[in-house]
Amino acid sequence: MNPLIGAPPGASVLSPSLAQEIAGETSAIIGLNVIITDAAGIVIGSGDRSRVGTFHEASLEVIRTQRSTSHNAQEAGKLEGVRPGMTLPIVHEGVGVGTVGITGAPARVSQFGQVVKRQTEILLTEAVLLRSRMTRERVLEMLVRDLLSYDIDNAAAIAAQAREFGFDVDVPRQAVLVDVGGADGSSGVFASSAVLRLLRETFHHPQDIACSLATTSHLVLRRHEDGQERWRAELQELSERIGAQLGRRPDIGIGGVARVVSTVATSYDEAQTALRAGPLAGRTSPFDIADLRVEQMLTALPARARTHITDDVIGSLRTQGDWPTTRATIIAWVESGFVLVDAADALSVHRNTLVYRLGRIASATSRPTSDRKHWLALYLACVCDTLSGRFS
Repeated sequence: MNPLIGAPPGASVLSPSLAQEIAGETSAIIGLNVIITDAAGIVIGSGDRSRVGTFHEASLEVIRTQRSTSHNAQEAGKLEGVRPGMTLPIVHEGVGVGTVGITGAPARVSQFGQVVKRQTEILLTEAVLLRSRMTRERVLEMLVRDLLSYDIDNAAAIAAQAREFGFDVDVPRQAVLVDVGGADGSSGVFASSAVLRLLRETFHHPQDIACSLATTSHLVLRRHEDGQERWRAELQELSERIGAQLGRRPDIGIGGVARVVSTVATSYDEAQTALRAGPLAGRTSPFDIADLRVEQMLTALPARARTHITDDVIGSLRTQGDWPTTRATIIAWVESGFVLVDAADALSVHRNTLVYRLGRIASATSRPTSDRKHWLALYLACVCDTLSGRFS
């Protein structure tokens, strides 16, 4: 059976839990006992719980004919498990899946019969649709997880599963990871549903894949087209909409382009790296791995080697004066292209202040500011230092 379609006609779509919920609430509202049976005439829901699990003989004929019937005391006494009242068929997609019975004098209960029957069928239909949507979401999540742990030996099965949703696995895609954290004022389930809805409104191309990985983590595998940059503005708008809905803006990480299906996992890993490295690099969300390639390359080094090289290059600079200021100065100096005015602007300091700082650093390292290769090594060590503790 295709899990996206839901239960086929004739299957047990009327679950005992749903039947008991409907029977209990309806009984309380109308003041008469309501029972619900399955297609075999077994009571699976009742305002009088003692009747659950018993056989209701009248239901079999009602299910067979899909016609309502009523029984007075004398008629009911001839049938197993039947009390005076009315029995009506529950029909789903043209198939009798059970019955609903109302206990009481037939003349009295008849006024409730069609209303209770119709309400039960409406609730059943809604429950089946909800179950189908939930099943679809679970299967979609399984597809995404298969893409993120791609196994070439399972390639044909993954492609076939994707086709069930109308997705072509060979379309280039880019991972967009949305982390809403602990959104204020919303329950986890509500927040997750709201964010997923907004994501699908934003990324609505038939080849865009969006699903929830956890209550606070959501992933879009967005169809990529070369030269398409406008969508970044859409991410800003998306962030604002999520913020308005949940009380805080999300952090968004963007991975590189996966041009073949086997590299979708790489794009996802890059989106995770962007989420972690972006704030440490002083950038604001959304964090694009394309702007964080230096940080990505450095974190790809083994942690022990990275720490050893960083400590050796930085040396005594870390213990001399204000290290965070020194580190920021080195980073700004290199990222400005060794242009004094631009570096001073980036640091929001006077040029004379920057000249003093550079001179102090040059003196401490015994290397002039003209030694660009050494300053580049210092820069990389400083970037590593900002990432320490987050990438081990």
